[in-house]
Amino acid sequence: MKYFLILIILISSTYSLKSQSEQTFEISYIAQTRGFKYLIEYKNKILKREINSSEENINLNHDQVNEITELLNEIDFNTLENNIDIERLAVDAAIKGNFRINFNEKIYELELDHNNLPDPILHLLKHLENF
Repeated sequence: MKYFLILIILISSTYSLKSQSEQTFEISYIAQTRGFKYLIEYKNKILKREINSSEENINLNHDQVNEITELLNEIDFNTLENNIDIERLAVDAAIKGNFRINFNEKIYELELDHNNLPDPILHLLKHLENF
């Protein structure tokens, strides 16, 4: 019984350490107009990219997920703001991008001008494109 109790304690401590070290997050960004589509989604280690008619799903490894986590930790999502200009959108001078991320137990949603993305979001999306 004593060994069984020790085993249970070891297993639960290992599980707790593992779950603390692996942050989970979800990313979704889509920008679309007539004739143009740009989509990047990440969930459960699967990265989906769709640019116009080219679509691919990529299974990311542990190191790639850690790279994304490091990038996300560098971004202060609380300081980012919507930057879509309704007037430019009305005359098709802007492409509306919807960015959503669930990270650190918070959900952030932004409406962005796809051609004028904030630098941290642009850097993140370019990094995801290159996997």
